[in-house]
Amino acid sequence: MGSVRINGIRAEFPGRSDAEVAAAFAAKYGYLVIVRYKRSAGGDYDHFGCCITGEEVAGYLRSSSCHDVEIVCDRRTRRFE
Repeated sequence: MGSVRINGIRAEFPGRSDAEVAAAFAAKYGYLVIVRYKRSAGGDYDHFGCCITGEEVAGYLRSSSCHDVEIVCDRRTRRFE
């Protein structure tokens, strides 16, 4: 599990939507799920959470430090429980 700033990743994949950027980033680095979230309530989406397990995804979804978390790329072939 790791977080990266969206702006830095957007620069690597110019002209693409966040979902397209997340999919390309996940494929390049082997992540199964990418979530995006806001570090502050009411702010803009500014971070991607990069996950390889369902537990990591759940961690982002439950975190009080991550606001408005949403899955933007899901490359799992079988859904985590």
